[in-house]
Amino acid sequence: GSRRPLDRWEAGRRLGATLQRAGVRMPVEVALLAVAAAMIIAGGVVLLVLGTAPGAGLACALVAAAAVAFVRSADRRYLARVTAQLSLVAQQLSGGLAAGLSLRQSIERTARDVPEPASHELGRLAIELRLGARVEPALAGFADRLDDPAVRLLITAIVVQRSVGGNLADGLARLATQLDDRQRLVQ
Repeated sequence: GSRRPLDRWEAGRRLGATLQRAGVRMPVEVALLAVAAAMIIAGGVVLLVLGTAPGAGLACALVAAAAVAFVRSADRRYLARVTAQLSLVAQQLSGGLAAGLSLRQSIERTARDVPEPASHELGRLAIELRLGARVEPALAGFADRLDDPAVRLLITAIVVQRSVGGNLADGLARLATQLDDRQRLVQ
């Protein structure tokens, strides 16, 4: 079984991935306990100072809302930084493939060459592949972890190009240009 209780549920795993992307480096259970403790403390202080139960409830709700807002905001910033680097990732993968490296080798090289946070995410993918994961499921897991339309576009392009054949390096080079154009439009 899983070492951590909330890892047994999809919602717990998704929350763990979100917390990790947001920079919260603690298990989901600890993060939830920390928020609950802050809620109790805030509610207790308001109850003691103002003597009003509705005020205490409001204080608890505000602490929970602030925690959710913080994590969502940090997660969006992380995903935006990864998305901004996808053109570079596609270029690096294309270059590795054009130089004769396999897709696995290109992923490892790209993980070393691109800056954070894409480097971290590709590094995780490279480790999974090194440990024997099949390419398509590992790529799908990468897309699921990041859950971003541009990441899914990159992964779909790789999987489709691999399945139908053709020059993956050229396809990734074209995609890099499209992602770069798309990123310029977003900015």
